[in-house]
Amino acid sequence: MKARIGFLFITLLTLLQSGNAWALIEVPTLRFGIGYSPLNFTAGTVFTEPTALGNFATINPMFLWDLPSLRSRVGFHFLTDIGSQYGFVSTAGVGLTGILYPLGLSSSREIGEDFTEVVKTRIGPFLQFAITPTKFSVLQTPPTSSPTYNTPSLWPYFNVKVVEISIGAGVDYPLARDLVGFLGVHYRAAAFKQLESGQGSISYSGISVIGGLMTNFY
Repeated sequence: MKARIGFLFITLLTLLQSGNAWALIEVPTLRFGIGYSPLNFTAGTVFTEPTALGNFATINPMFLWDLPSLRSRVGFHFLTDIGSQYGFVSTAGVGLTGILYPLGLSSSREIGEDFTEVVKTRIGPFLQFAITPTKFSVLQTPPTSSPTYNTPSLWPYFNVKVVEISIGAGVDYPLARDLVGFLGVHYRAAAFKQLESGQGSISYSGISVIGGLMTNFY
């Protein structure tokens, strides 16, 4: 195990020092988004009809690297939905994000005549894809007045691991030299085929609207 960690560390240092081919690794992009996702879910024999989670907010920070030759950014992201009526945190996961800019990146680094580095920004429409191993949770205290919930196995409570797929589109809009705003609309969907208790499958889906700010580190 220690040998593997050492190998990965040495490899990372080599990449960071390998010149122009990997120069952009030194300039990751922070893309912090927040929005709203009106997700609906179904769960076995308890929630047989699509039920609204009622999330208050969706938080989606991303840590990306530029690939100018592919007109893309790729990297990692964190995704969570909070403030649900079935528990404060209904989804949470870390996954991979890819953003394609058909007209070119919305921000780029260039070397001026005096050999100083500058960042140029422009409006950039994008297409986005993400895959997120996610923990999906629903918790609700069963009403004591309802005989349907006298059996604990029927209580609307579960905590399962799903893989969420998200596709979307949006636009980046420059706000300042080193600051870009963005707004995107995404379709999110995830499913869990079978509960161990035999209650059936769990799934959720919905449209997400995410906006935020993007900037580069130096």
